[in-house]
Amino acid sequence: MTGLTVESGTTPEEFTGDVIGVLDDGIAVGLDMIMVELESPALERAGGIWQGMSGSPVYVDGQLLGAVAYGLSWGPSPIAGVTPFSEMDDYLAARRAPGAKQDVEVDGKTARTIARRSDVSRSQAAQGFTALPVPMGVTGVSQAHRIAREEIFGPVLSVLTFRTPSEAVEKANNTPYGLSAGIWTEKGSRILDVAGKLRAGVVWANTFNKFDPTSPFGGYKESGYGREGGRHGLAAYLKGGQA
Repeated sequence: MTGLTVESGTTPEEFTGDVIGVLDDGIAVGLDMIMVELESPALERAGGIWQGMSGSPVYVDGQLLGAVAYGLSWGPSPIAGVTPFSEMDDYLAARRAPGAKQDVEVDGKTARTIARRSDVSRSQAAQGFTALPVPMGVTGVSQAHRIAREEIFGPVLSVLTFRTPSEAVEKANNTPYGLSAGIWTEKGSRILDVAGKLRAGVVWANTFNKFDPTSPFGGYKESGYGREGGRHGLAAYLKGGQA
């Protein structure tokens, strides 16, 4: 079997794999899960499947088998759970149902099968599978939409267009929140200029979600008050005095 995923950028990369078995009613009653072991240079670099692989298509002899949807609960590994294409609508409905479970349990026999067909131990396989977050990209968004103005703590990306850096800054600041921001550009002077205008507690340049304990972290506006980390984070625990 083969599949396609994106490690970075926008160019899909191919991975290969073998089917380990099928877990009957694994996802829900009437919803089976296909267990596979995947292989590619990107998977080796990452140490196994990653959250961004959620939804990656899997093919057998050129026919769509399904999409990557689960990973082993114990940690990174090349073992993945695939949702069959024929049951995708039922799977999405089950994921949205109130109280839907995110884990897939495996019995002792299945754990032994996974261990025998891969480098994963039986005790690791026995911990079952956990659903990978389903990423979502939303285009055609304007500043009037709630999705562009409210914080959404999930794998959701709102895509807005801009013509100039000034317009990008205006749109970024047009929200009651300001926890973090990211700038992607080849020009160092533009990084410094735009970073100083963004009303966000942390501004990353050509990276994201990287922290330094010596630097303060906090939000602007409704994203919070005060700072953690660095000298600014110590201020709340100090009392001024004379000596």
